Amino acid sequence: MSDTAWERTRTPARTLPADWRRIRARVLARDRHRCVDCGAREQLEVDHIGNRDDHSVANLRTLCARCHRRRTAQQAARARWSRPETRARRPPEPHPGLLP
Repeated sequence: MSDTAWERTRTPARTLPADWRRIRARVLARDRHRCVDCGAREQLEVDHIGNRDDHSVANLRTLCARCHRRRTAQQAARARWSRPETRARRPPEPHPGLLP
């Protein structure tokens, strides 16, 4: 599957700017076509560091598919645990100094 076909299946076209291919190429070139986390050179993706709606080159970095999945899973876990209803399900742990 080509990079652009993959992007269309993963991200709705309306969220990417019209010049996304040019922006993506600039980010990949800046990062020397390597994952900034592990150095991999295959299955490269462009990841938003901060705001998902900010497509500036400064807010983007190159990650391999594996590192991108890991980062997305970490973000999802943090988001889940930040919701009050999720935190309420977890029973409070007793203080170690108060254990019998």
